[in-house]
Amino acid sequence: GLYFVAGTLQLSQLSLVDLIVGGYMALVGISYIVVGKQTSQKLSDLRKSILSESVLRTKFQAADTENCGSLSVEEFQTLMSREFGINFTSRELEVSFDHLDGVHARDGRITLEEFLEWWNECQFDEASIAQFGLSV
Repeated sequence: GLYFVAGTLQLSQLSLVDLIVGGYMALVGISYIVVGKQTSQKLSDLRKSILSESVLRTKFQAADTENCGSLSVEEFQTLMSREFGINFTSRELEVSFDHLDGVHARDGRITLEEFLEWWNECQFDEASIAQFGLSV
């Protein structure tokens, strides 16, 4: 993104050298954006292929110690830390669980459907992806 911005600023100078350099920088910026989006999609597809819905379902059911078809905040924390190696801070846990619980009904528990919807839409940062990749 920064190369694109710098390139477009350079293009505004209107001399031949500035037009050439600015055009080149803008093209480099555009290529970084395109490649970044493609890479992000590939990583997302990889995450989905590593853990299929059936594997996620099995892990969810194993974390459901009360066998009621949904997880409490404590069970969710256990699922994320033991099964996926993702250790949330207390604030991250609160925000994640609150978001999950609010998908269909705010009842203090999350269903498998809510979890799967969150899992498939969630965008982990680079540190989480690295941590996740190492824990699988």
